Amino acid sequence: MSVTPKRLWVVGASGALGGALREELAREGHEFVWTYHTRKPATDDPRAQFLDVRDAPSIDAAAQRARDILGSLDALVYLAARATNTGRFLAMEDVSPEGWDELSAVNLRGAFFATRAFARRCEAGGNVVFAGSIDGHKPVPASIPYAATKGALEALVRSLAKELGPKNIRVNAVVPGILERGLSDLLPEQLVSDYLAHDALARKGTLREAASVFSFFATENSYVTGRAIAVDGGL
Repeated sequence: MSVTPKRLWVVGASGALGGALREELAREGHEFVWTYHTRKPATDDPRAQFLDVRDAPSIDAAAQRARDILGSLDALVYLAARATNTGRFLAMEDVSPEGWDELSAVNLRGAFFATRAFARRCEAGGNVVFAGSIDGHKPVPASIPYAATKGALEALVRSLAKELGPKNIRVNAVVPGILERGLSDLLPEQLVSDYLAHDALARKGTLREAASVFSFFATENSYVTGRAIAVDGGL
């Protein structure tokens, strides 16, 4: 089945999942502009834009640049995320107020302002897809501020779906479980083993498996909204 090419703004696409999604979108013939923050592309890519999602005015400006480049916007995929500000799994006693605020600014506040910037420039309806997390979806061992922001992200999905439904904009979250690479690399090895022991398929998901679900909800979905879809192998 052929898919009508879509024009996407992909925020925070420099990581492992972002790279897999860019490959998937390119393979399917879609046009997209993507942003990075700390990981500048190794080679020049005219579709890549620097963006610090902690800066709300910069988000709006980046959305306008994406629209100028693509001519229109059909979808927003928000992948920007911080799991920790120390580069390791955080126990409760390791959480600082500054770290909590940084995770909230990237994982939650940035998602809201990116959605608003997209909705202002989405004339014909489209899709918003957030990257959720199993940490905020189910009661599992997790870094508390990360789980809190991802749980709140699912509440944001539900409220935005109602707000933007009249504009024919669908809002959903895709919730990956343990993937072969990416933020899962921050988890202690024993914790990963424990996760997989309770997984129905008893394995990590591949980046392409996750990316294909993101791509579907960004480019093909026409009726599902206000939902968080787990892609976790039955955890």
